[in-house]
Amino acid sequence: MTSSYNSAIFSDGSTEYYLKCKQVCGLKFKKKHVQLLGVLLIAMVPISTLVTQNSLTAHKAITSIEQNDVITSNAESGMLMASVIHRLQIERGMSALYIGSNYSESVKSRLEAALINSDTAIESLTPWPLFSKMADLETKSNFILYLQLFREQIWNNTITDVINFYTDINTRMLNVIADKLRMCRVADTGFSFVAYHLFLLSKEETGIERALGSTYFSKGGFNAAEYYEYNKRRIMGESYLTISQQYSDKIREKMTEYRATELSREIQLQRNSIKRNNISKASVIQGEIWFSNITDYLNFQKDVQDDLAEKVVRDITTRTSELKYQFILALVALIVPVSLSPFIIYFIYRLLTKMNDFNDCLKSKSDTERKERKRNQALLYEILPIPVARKLLKADIVDPEHFQSVTVFFSEICEFEDIVANSRPLQIIDMMNCIFRLFDSKLTNYDVYKVETVAQTYMVVSGVPNRNEKHAIEAARFSLDILEAFNTMTVPHLPKTKLDIRIGLNTGPVVAGVVGLKMPRYCLFGDTVNTASRFMTTGLGGCIQISDTTKLRLQNKNDFLIETRGNIDIKGKGLMETHWLRRAPGNTGQSTTPRSRQTFFKFQDDEEGFSVL
Repeated sequence: MTSSYNSAIFSDGSTEYYLKCKQVCGLKFKKKHVQLLGVLLIAMVPISTLVTQNSLTAHKAITSIEQNDVITSNAESGMLMASVIHRLQIERGMSALYIGSNYSESVKSRLEAALINSDTAIESLTPWPLFSKMADLETKSNFILYLQLFREQIWNNTITDVINFYTDINTRMLNVIADKLRMCRVADTGFSFVAYHLFLLSKEETGIERALGSTYFSKGGFNAAEYYEYNKRRIMGESYLTISQQYSDKIREKMTEYRATELSREIQLQRNSIKRNNISKASVIQGEIWFSNITDYLNFQKDVQDDLAEKVVRDITTRTSELKYQFILALVALIVPVSLSPFIIYFIYRLLTKMNDFNDCLKSKSDTERKERKRNQALLYEILPIPVARKLLKADIVDPEHFQSVTVFFSEICEFEDIVANSRPLQIIDMMNCIFRLFDSKLTNYDVYKVETVAQTYMVVSGVPNRNEKHAIEAARFSLDILEAFNTMTVPHLPKTKLDIRIGLNTGPVVAGVVGLKMPRYCLFGDTVNTASRFMTTGLGGCIQISDTTKLRLQNKNDFLIETRGNIDIKGKGLMETHWLRRAPGNTGQSTTPRSRQTFFKFQDDEEGFSVL
């Protein structure tokens, strides 16, 4: 029917034309589809290339992130193991010193503290590393039991046994660390890991050198085998250290700083003494000095070791962040070709949100920083004179200042060691807070400045930083006030124990200035300070001992009564005439006459005049 209908329509002979037109239109329609398909294919080529490229980039980034996570885990595990090794090194040296000192009680207490520190480090080592074919170190509990059994048998072991036991454990741990670091040697951090491992080996050899050196001093010399072993360990430690510095600028810088210290010079002198191996009288004290010096050096190495490890982990973390960022970019590049418009909208929304969050965060941090700055200023004003603190806040130079005449006050609690021996640590803290708060409450009543507190010693000066001509009077009145306040004081947790202090005053010139960058302190220097300290240590409980220079400034004042004590041997000064300072009769306050129950104590000052025997 359709055919006849079309024939009727094109009965004029145009049927053929219609068929040709239909054919041409069909060809054009097919061509459009082909062209559209071609355009789509052409468009898909770069899109497919971009998708493929970013897929590979994302896969590579994920793989690198996983590798960096493994590296970070191994590095952190190695750091924890290095801390355990450090504690075992100290335990090894202390055990050797304990045996070499014929089981000295003073060394025993330090050994017990070292054992506790070792146990703490072992407990913090989680997860426990894998020690293949090592039953004693297979689990943490096995290792703790293994270590405890040896500790309990220390009486039956020689110094060589101790050194070999701990060295064997540390060697095993160092091998595990080496395996972990070997897996961490990527291009960016390879040299750092090599330096770290060599530095650990150097530190281990130094730890053995410490134990052997303690033996040398406690025995008075080495036999041939011991001398050979000591020099071998020393040379190996120095060799490892030298090589590690070639791989790490940080180690080289830190060791350069160390060689300029007094500790380095002392250790070198002791090493020279050991190298000469002159048989001499055994000295446990020299052994303890050697042990203490090398321990300080090992602690310095531990700080360098931790700094280097933290730098490596920080570099890896930075690299991981960069890889995560690359992964995000690759992921975004995958999304963009698929859905450009929604992504742009989402990206703008995210960008604006992040900008607002950043703006809020920045404002919050600015407010917090402003509050912290005010809080820090207030704290700085508490620990430094206000004019000095203001100069420091302005980054101005605080020049040392000479004071021609000031009066320095020193006081300390009598029989403090006996009180400490019968008190718990928290009780001591509470007692010292109570006492020093009493001191601090009196400061505002006088023109005096609190310099510092060292253990039971309290130091005050008048005439610094504010110059005044009545500094001796101010210091004397402050001393009498403090002394009278102590007349009725007892130890809070030992109510039957009377608290006594002894006070020393000295007048003379000093130099004052700010010392240090971290936790800067306003310090006084000069012979006046040392003499005042020694006047304190040679005084009596409940008394104020003053020098001639202080007496000259007080002798014509009606408020004070000065009695001559006599010539006293002052360390570094020889015989000096000293005097007792009391409140004059008739004035308000109780007399500071020495109590009949007061006895003399024997003192021995160190160079600064603070140590008490």
